[in-house]
This record gives sequence, C-alpha cells and structure tokens, in this order.
Amino acid sequence: MYARDGKLFAQGFDAKALELRGDPVSLGDAITGTNGTGGPIASASETGSVAYVTYQPTNQRLAWVDLSGREIASIPIEPGPYSLRSLSPDDRRVALVRTESASASGLWIADLERGVVTRFTDEPGQIGGAAWSPDGTRIAYMWEDNSPQVLKVKSLAGNSVETFLDSDPLFKGLSDWTPA
Repeated sequence: MYARDGKLFAQGFDAKALELRGDPVSLGDAITGTNGTGGPIASASETGSVAYVTYQPTNQRLAWVDLSGREIASIPIEPGPYSLRSLSPDDRRVALVRTESASASGLWIADLERGVVTRFTDEPGQIGGAAWSPDGTRIAYMWEDNSPQVLKVKSLAGNSVETFLDSDPLFKGLSDWTPA
C-alpha cells in the first residue's frame, strides 16, 4: 500500500523478485498522513482486510484560555479547518495552517483584534508548521509538494521568500524560532 496524490493505493508485490505485480488499485478515499513522516495511516492484514484513516477536516474555533484550559474570551474569527497555530510575539496575530484538501493547505494570518483572516501563502502544497521571527516581521514554515520538505521564511512586509534545507531529503520539523 502507498499514498499518491492524497489517495491510498494497493498493489501486489513479489518479495522474492522485489517487483510490483499487476496494476495499482485505488481505494478511492482521501487518506490522512502521519505527522512524523507524512506516510499514509494504513494497515493490511494477512486476510486482505485494510484499515486506514480518511481525511476529514473539522472546523476549529479560536479562543483565549487560561493555564487551566478554561476559556476566558472568544476570538471574533469564523471557525475554519485550522491547525498548527503560532501566536505572534506581540500577541496581536496568529499564523494558522488552513486545510484545503487532503493534499493541500495554506498559511493564513488572523488579526485577533480586528477579527480578520488573510491568506499568507499561495503556493500549492502542504504546510507542516509555522513559527514567527522574534521581532514579528517574518514567518518560517515547513512546505512540501511531493518533493522533499523545505523550510521557507517569508516577510510580512512583502513577498520576499527565502528557502532553506532544500537539499536534505529527510523529514524536518519546525517548532519555534529562537532569538539570535
């Protein structure tokens, strides 16, 4: 089994010859990938039964909470299929990964005071995480489009985008941006 274009496929494999057998068969559903490798969340039994997780985005509502998890104020942003939030250093904006399909997501910026959400990235592919620069002028994010993940840094003041780690095929993760 393998994933291609966000869908799960099954194909016979000859373990002795190390060759694929027959034509691939699409299982027809958009499949969810793992956070660690992006590989499909799927398993097959010796009897031929297959279990897999399908793509099902859910709308998320933003709110301010205290350290105990109790909501103290709502944020006037329409709920949406958001994940991987990153709060700006001044606490006035949040970077949100918005899921658009099983194989596409974009980075959006929500102004928490005005209640406005605007698209920040417009390239096809998937965003794997985001972090604000310590001065709040740039956002770093992991991006991929069926090629090795790369780290991109984009300025909020313009369309300047720098790409890093583009020659390393291994999985990369982004959790924060530390001050120099």
